[in-house]
Amino acid sequence: MENSKTSLKKFLSNYDAYENGHVFPFAFTRWMYKLTDCGAWAQFSVDPELNDWIDGESPENPESIELSKITGIRIGTIVEGSDAEILAGCWTVQNFDPHEVNSAISEMESLADYHWQIANSDLD
Repeated sequence: MENSKTSLKKFLSNYDAYENGHVFPFAFTRWMYKLTDCGAWAQFSVDPELNDWIDGESPENPESIELSKITGIRIGTIVEGSDAEILAGCWTVQNFDPHEVNSAISEMESLADYHWQIANSDLD
């Protein structure tokens, strides 16, 4: 069985967000946004306590981060037309499981659709 860091590397490679020991936050965030109906976002942390997050969309953040420095990843979305913000999950590198992440993304999409339908349906 592969370790969590290898799982994370392979997962990110699927989204053209990993190369030669470096993770590319913008590339991964772009893929999450494009591949999900809800326009998901992604953030990475290099903080052992997971208090500080690097937003893949922000141009002032680094273009790449060494995989060995990443301590966590989180994925979420906001729902247009509502106040809903949905966090699919937050994973440390040690507990990263790609199957769990993909499942959480699917659940987030369903929940986002539910909130979107409520916020954007005619109540006449």
